[in-house]
Amino acid sequence: MWLSQTVKFMWVFILVEVYIHTSEQNDVYIGVIFGHETDDGVYESILKDAVAIVNRNSTFLSGQHQMELKEQTLYANYVYPSLQEVCNTMVQTERVSALILPEDVCPMCGDIAAMASHATSPVFSLDPGSLRSGSVAFKMYPSPSDISEFFLDMLIYFNWRNFMIIYDTDQIYANLEDVISAGNIYKWNITLRKYDNNFNRIVDFIREEEIRNIFLYTSTEKTTRKIMEMGLEEGVVSDQHHWIVGNIDVYLDRVFLEDLEESRAYMTRFKMNYTTQWQYSYPSSHDRRLYEWPLRERLSFDAVMAIAHGMRRYRERVRAGGNIEDINILPGDTMMNSCPINSDPPLRAEWNEDLTYYTFEGLTGNVAFDSNGDRVNYTIMVYSGQGETFDTVRGEWSQNPAHWESRYDIEWKSEGRLNVTKYVLGLERRLKVVSILQAPFLMYRDNADRYRGNARFRGYIMDLLEEIARVVKGINFEYEVELVLSLIHI
Repeated sequence: MWLSQTVKFMWVFILVEVYIHTSEQNDVYIGVIFGHETDDGVYESILKDAVAIVNRNSTFLSGQHQMELKEQTLYANYVYPSLQEVCNTMVQTERVSALILPEDVCPMCGDIAAMASHATSPVFSLDPGSLRSGSVAFKMYPSPSDISEFFLDMLIYFNWRNFMIIYDTDQIYANLEDVISAGNIYKWNITLRKYDNNFNRIVDFIREEEIRNIFLYTSTEKTTRKIMEMGLEEGVVSDQHHWIVGNIDVYLDRVFLEDLEESRAYMTRFKMNYTTQWQYSYPSSHDRRLYEWPLRERLSFDAVMAIAHGMRRYRERVRAGGNIEDINILPGDTMMNSCPINSDPPLRAEWNEDLTYYTFEGLTGNVAFDSNGDRVNYTIMVYSGQGETFDTVRGEWSQNPAHWESRYDIEWKSEGRLNVTKYVLGLERRLKVVSILQAPFLMYRDNADRYRGNARFRGYIMDLLEEIARVVKGINFEYEVELVLSLIHI
């Protein structure tokens, strides 16, 4: 009797051990490192919500596995310790299958995800990255080269000749290299101003030089929003200015949106083109609506879903290649490779190609990658207007027009990637308006001899010209009123 109970106890103990061991084997870990801005609890909740969706859907992990997060917070200022933490603490110790890495873990390092991608894989980047970095990370944000081409298309479209670029970091300046270089080709007069938490100097320059066209592009949505708010307060976001906001999907709450409309500033903004299918089906653990999320938050959600789709493809591919039970497919053989300890190039993860196989609709639109990890087949909507027309859709920019045509079964109405409505421009730098003195249309103002140029006159014609200059944006509309002495009557 005693022996029988002992044997039963041992079997129970063994089964519990086997169960625990099997449960550990069935956990698929995704590493995520939070930095200065992402360590706010919001990103963690979004990622956990995405993981919960994956675990409830047997399409991804077949019900045999569970995805879990391995989280770490890192505030670093140098590349080497950052990579040490990524390689030794997260990849080596936690044994994760993929890593989500925002740039704010080391703001001074630049494109930290690009550097990490040359040490291990797969790495998912949430931020704009660096132009010509050679990154092989999976870029949730449009690649720097695509963004550079997009900006050029927009500037050519608006035919700006004189404008200011406001940026905030050396990395952003480097990413604008192609735009700045194009200034020589198109004979643009570009003024560069770096924002270093002192906006007053920029405001003074805008006023002194009568800058009308301003291109704003910074490293974070938060910085861009702050500059827009200060510009509104200082009066340089006004009916005399056209602002292009380079950061995609900068959220404008209702109050701030109304302030911008009332300013009569001509604004051009960009949004990732996505459907609303997630709007009602996404079980968020916080009460903000999806359209209120900053782009980086939505990109973090899509990163988890991209990893899940890659794992789905990996499981399908391995199972099709032999008689392997589901329980043995994912855990253990999708781990990220250890970082190299010598000069040998790192090995790419076996399932890297699986991450490029499926295309899906995420919170940031169509999500797909090429073999280099660059985001492809997405579109960016262009919003441009002032006052009541502030939120007018002017058109869109497609990363791949051929894919756009295939998806929507409609012809792409443009030779390039930018497909927008016609924009009427006054091409002359300075227009001459010839008239005679005739009240109430054109008259000398009081003490006209004290003034020069257009300031000498008043009347309906001057009011009309001022209104035209205010409405026609995208160029420097300059005019000079010139008198003729008499009219010849026949």
